[in-house]
Amino acid sequence: MAFFVVSQAIFDEGKAAKAAGKTYSDDPYRAGSQDSADWLAGFTADEGVPRAARSDNAGDHPAVKVTAGSDPHRT
Repeated sequence: MAFFVVSQAIFDEGKAAKAAGKTYSDDPYRAGSQDSADWLAGFTADEGVPRAARSDNAGDHPAVKVTAGSDPHRT
């Protein structure tokens, strides 16, 4: 998953906040703004790609895979 950082300074603020023990909710920027996206990108930079975002589907298990339009609870 790619992201584009507009402000390296704000990205670095996010990284520093994580290193200082702050939480995700300590983002000082307006939700949905580019500054918030840059801060959160820095805050999460040391985390791997989330399982759901992997293109290799390494976390998929056929027993729990649901196809669009199907009902997994229907027998």
